[in-house]
Amino acid sequence: MDGVKKRPSNSLKTRLSYWISAAILSVAIIAASFTFSSAFEEAHELQDDVLQQMAVLFDHYSLTLNDGTLTPLSQDQLEFQVSVQLLGSNSASNALAQNTLALPNNLTDGFHTVNLATQSWRVFVRTLSSTQRIAIAQDTAIRDDIAFETALHTLMPLLVLIPILLLLLGYILGKILGPISILAHEVDRQTEHDLQLIPTTQLPSEIVPFVEAINRLLSKNSQVIASQKRFIADAAHELRSPITALSLQAQRLQQTELTDDARQKLNALQAGIGRSIHLL
Repeated sequence: MDGVKKRPSNSLKTRLSYWISAAILSVAIIAASFTFSSAFEEAHELQDDVLQQMAVLFDHYSLTLNDGTLTPLSQDQLEFQVSVQLLGSNSASNALAQNTLALPNNLTDGFHTVNLATQSWRVFVRTLSSTQRIAIAQDTAIRDDIAFETALHTLMPLLVLIPILLLLLGYILGKILGPISILAHEVDRQTEHDLQLIPTTQLPSEIVPFVEAINRLLSKNSQVIASQKRFIADAAHELRSPITALSLQAQRLQQTELTDDARQKLNALQAGIGRSIHLL
């Protein structure tokens, strides 16, 4: 278990977090690109609908132009400003009017993108019931700015949810992999004198075979240790009988008359026999 603690790079949680996060970010980038592009195009379509509806209103209510153009909006309303003018016979005078665009007279009915000297304009041309041809135009740069802001606002919820999703992923992985940490502590606390089987209840089904293999290994180790203990006990018993017999013979020999040199050797023999008995 110490090896696992010293090598966090081999952590299953770290690797799962890395790969799942990479997958989430990849999908999120693709989804964000698609969402941004779709919202950008949809904003342009809505702007085209506004130009078209303005032309329909002019035709339906028979509105007239003031010197070929609408009254200019204030500077803070500039992003919504459009240019409305007539095409055809009056286009020459319109072109001289203030805020009037020099649009070509041969524009057909429908949408056009017209590049003028300094700006690009999105133009919708419609023939009114009075046979006059009206052109409603909007600066493409303004349109792009509005579309960009709209698409960015559409994208904001996704950008906010991605970090929350990554944090939630780390929490979920921690909860799912928690039993593995508990299992590691169960294995780590085992000792050679107290080998206990690890319970498999409340463990994920994927980990149960691994735990069962560990339990089989623990059972085999327990059998080996028990066999060693029996062997040692049997060997000690077998050796204790002759050593005890030698001790009795030495005690009887001590009761006989011996020379000083022989008694010293007998004492040394009895001390050795005592140590052997204690070792057994």
